[in-house]
Amino acid sequence: MTESVVQPLPRADDIMDDIAGCSLFAALDLKFAYWQIRLRPTDQPKTAFVTHMGTFQWTRMPFGLKNAPATFQRAMNLIFSHMKSRHSKCGVRTYLDDVLAFATTFPEIIDLLDEVLALLRQSGLKVSLEKCRFGMASITFLGFVLSARGKQPDPQRVEAMLRIPKPQTTKELWSWLQTANFYRRFIPGFSKTATPLQALVRTGIFTWSAECESSFQSIRRALISSPILGHFIDAAPTTVTTDASSVAVGAVLSQSQDNRETVIEYASRSLTKEEKQQHSNVWEAIGVHWAVTKKFRHYLLGRKFRLFTDNWTVACLTSSSKPSRRFNTMLLDLTEFEFTVEHRPGRQNVVADMLSRLSYAIVAQPNSLAFMQREDEQCCDIIRNLASDPAVQQDFVVVHDVLYRRSATGRHLVVVPAKMRQAVLELAHDGGGHMDVTRTLSKVRERYWWPQLSSAVAKYVASCQSCQENNRPTTKSVGKMATMPVTEVPFSIIALDHVTMPPTPTSKYILNVIDFATRYIVPVAVASTSAKEVVKHLHFIFYRFGCPDHCLSDHGAAFESHQYKQLLRTHGIQPHYSVAYRAASNGLIERSNGTLVTVLRKLCDTNTESWPRKLEEAAFAINTSFNASSGFAPFELLYGYVPRLPRQKERPVELVSLQDRILSMFENRATAVSNIETAQEARKQAYDTTHRHHHFEVGNFVWVRRQEPVLHGAEKLAPKFKGLYRIIQQKTPVTFVVQRLTGPRQHLVQEQRTVHASQLKPFVVPYVAPSLLAPADCAEPSEDVALMASAPAVSNDCLMPPPSSPNRDDIHSDANHSRPEELYDSGQEATLIAPRRSQRSRKQPSYLRDYTTPQDP
Repeated sequence: MTESVVQPLPRADDIMDDIAGCSLFAALDLKFAYWQIRLRPTDQPKTAFVTHMGTFQWTRMPFGLKNAPATFQRAMNLIFSHMKSRHSKCGVRTYLDDVLAFATTFPEIIDLLDEVLALLRQSGLKVSLEKCRFGMASITFLGFVLSARGKQPDPQRVEAMLRIPKPQTTKELWSWLQTANFYRRFIPGFSKTATPLQALVRTGIFTWSAECESSFQSIRRALISSPILGHFIDAAPTTVTTDASSVAVGAVLSQSQDNRETVIEYASRSLTKEEKQQHSNVWEAIGVHWAVTKKFRHYLLGRKFRLFTDNWTVACLTSSSKPSRRFNTMLLDLTEFEFTVEHRPGRQNVVADMLSRLSYAIVAQPNSLAFMQREDEQCCDIIRNLASDPAVQQDFVVVHDVLYRRSATGRHLVVVPAKMRQAVLELAHDGGGHMDVTRTLSKVRERYWWPQLSSAVAKYVASCQSCQENNRPTTKSVGKMATMPVTEVPFSIIALDHVTMPPTPTSKYILNVIDFATRYIVPVAVASTSAKEVVKHLHFIFYRFGCPDHCLSDHGAAFESHQYKQLLRTHGIQPHYSVAYRAASNGLIERSNGTLVTVLRKLCDTNTESWPRKLEEAAFAINTSFNASSGFAPFELLYGYVPRLPRQKERPVELVSLQDRILSMFENRATAVSNIETAQEARKQAYDTTHRHHHFEVGNFVWVRRQEPVLHGAEKLAPKFKGLYRIIQQKTPVTFVVQRLTGPRQHLVQEQRTVHASQLKPFVVPYVAPSLLAPADCAEPSEDVALMASAPAVSNDCLMPPPSSPNRDDIHSDANHSRPEELYDSGQEATLIAPRRSQRSRKQPSYLRDYTTPQDP
């Protein structure tokens, strides 16, 4: 067994910490690294291998030997041992075959390279010239780009990661997570973001959900926009900021360098199952303990620093004379560190708070914000004209290279570059509980400003998919009343429905049939709602009153059965169906059912099982009673005479002849039609005052009100609408046939249903900030964008809360600029249903008023 050579490899963190304060770098790569180390002759036979051409053995150290890395690293350490600690701000660091030289001035780097090359020549080692870089202001080393400003991921490695396809197995996902973990220091809230993916790996069953997709894409976006992290400088004031949530703790190590707060490293970790069950105060304490004693220990030990937390309990913990028992162990570990604890409210503790709470958020990095502002055309115009236009000095100011706008209340609002506006909207609305326009706009206005801010917030909130799915309409209901046709011919149009009743040994339901012309009802008690019972009763209707032309029912199983449809087809009857979950679409039979049940309730009194025996009596009572719509009793319109009622001793006196009675019957039916039409018109006018006309058309994308029952106890949290649906047919002025869309590309599926206009809500295409759209995309939203129904998340750097009152010394002399012109036109709201609006001039609502300069429209 080979005896292991104990020689640890250098840590990349230590190497990057050693180069702080240096501005020039050189990197050398040894050629065929291991092959430059000779093997002892006695050890060469141990490397022998057999081929078809004979047996061979290595004379130089090959790749793949157990001790090869440790042996090579030890050799490099011996060669450059006297150079690693010779100077405080220049030196040489090695990692296997990679050599890094760093210095502060050009003569220093030249002298350093002379020594390095001389040592390599003395040792008989050769370098690969094409891989060497000399005297560079920034250089790629061990997967990082190093410069005087700090460190950031190697763009080539990031690009390679982005080319990796989406994992298809748990093993591939685990490999991808390990690769992403290498750059976790640059990703705020990595633990929180990766939680769905880590949970998927632990289960062992690969089921890629929407949460996994969101987590995967968030990490990819974070890698693209990863910030530059500064170098740790020993003499600089150091700050640790921590925060915690129910799933993770987050921390930020930062320093004040050149009068600017520079982030050194982001850190976060997930809470264990046991830790998640603790109180929120314990979470905050865990975050402080982990950040100080473990994650940043090598930076903080022996150094005085400030600790910021937004939890009063933790802030007061170190000064408490009798701390809680659960905090004693943590306090004992913290006693070896010298620090002061300061409370920072959550609204100011933006950085760590977002690390622990958001799956992906913008990172509080003033330098990155300043950089993004300089990349923005509109911000550049403002900054360029700051010194030349004193008239705008009351509107804008530059503090620490960041452009702010002065509000009417004296606050300084960050001028948000176009590329970061989408992230601000997501943070304020999605991360703020999906509040309405007024509340969301208030949140954004507290810290940020950009032209047409109100319009952007209103569009974003209106197009939020979660809000569209859960918010109830607050305006008048959609869909004015559509009246039913009126006929003089009895039983030419009938409607039928089942009514559930208290069960008896023989009956459980009432099958009720009503005639549209006379309002005559023919109910029967049945034991079930089967198609057999329905067909049996319809045969009785047909052979007693004649076959109707039209038959209206709901979508009950009996009325959708083949037996029922075959009966109607045989007799030449046209079937019609009411809209599901809308009783008003078959209102005549529904109202009749209510009247019938009310009469039965009074006739049965306390003996509820007697309703089958009382059914004919109740029906006769209704049929012989005055009907308010027709103005006649249904019995009289159907048969042409007034019947003698039960227990009535004398029959009504007939003073006209049979012929006159027949003529009177037809006149009554004509009068009844006129009365019904008048009653319908009166009801329609009253109904339409509380309803508005719809503007749905075939091809529109819509949400459909959720009517199906949900699990008990979940009704209040169930979404109010579901979708996405497309209108494929308009059956009547107020009813439509919609078809469900599903799948990653939202293709049409076979699920179709008939709905009323009141059950629909227009689908609004998700709003995307104009700067995130290609010019070709800004004109019309593509159908794919509309169908996907989700706005793409935007990766940006973070906006830091603006200072409430910056010092005068911090404000540049050119701190103001002329008023910017509107960069983007507010335009039309990108919806698939163009709303029809009045053309009269409207005053802008006060709650949408923006901070605009006098020259702004």
